[in-house]
Amino acid sequence: MAVKEQIKSSSHYTIKEMSPAERPRERLVNLGEEYLKDTELIALVLAAGSRHINASVTAIDIANQIIAKYSLPELLNVTVAELREIHGVGLAKAARLKAAIELARRIAVIADNEQFTVTGPESAAKYFIPKLRYKPKEYFLVMLLDAKNKMIKCCQVHIGTVNASLVHPREVFREAIRHSAVSCIIAHNHPSGDTAPSREDLQVTKRLVEVGELIGINVIDHLIIGHNSFLSFKREGIL
Repeated sequence: MAVKEQIKSSSHYTIKEMSPAERPRERLVNLGEEYLKDTELIALVLAAGSRHINASVTAIDIANQIIAKYSLPELLNVTVAELREIHGVGLAKAARLKAAIELARRIAVIADNEQFTVTGPESAAKYFIPKLRYKPKEYFLVMLLDAKNKMIKCCQVHIGTVNASLVHPREVFREAIRHSAVSCIIAHNHPSGDTAPSREDLQVTKRLVEVGELIGINVIDHLIIGHNSFLSFKREGIL
């Protein structure tokens, strides 16, 4: 009943019926994308609304439903199946939205890589926190650095519980050797938000530091990322 009422209330006012100054596409062209609301940007990605029985919902209606259910950071990890649970979102719209989000993420990664230089644990954390704090599982990453501590590349090494048997030095240092990295920073998240290192975290770090010393690629820090906090092994004197 609630869905039918929502459809009925929105069907009388479509995007085509808006004045040109109110339509998202025209606003983007005339004012610039930075002036559009989150829902308007999502509506443009969705491209069209959806019909249901004898009524319809607009792309703006669907975008409002999406934003009501998921925050922008949560959209990074939402699945196509989860998006399709929202009324009016079919396979094509869900795939279109996921593609746009992934494209934006890749652009951001390239921009970060080109500009980012590590000056200490805080700067490294500033890079890793947005990438790891909302992950539902543990993700293990390695940041490769050149002689001036400028990032060469950040690689995903492992997904799942971090322990010495699963996070193998071969996987961590393969890309480091390939890109002639001088040093690296390793990082992983704790989905619980607690940044206290586990016994496995300590064991993994010790093993990677030892292997790094043997091959001439220093592990200069290990960061554990919480919800909006971090622990630096270097800062804590563990490394």
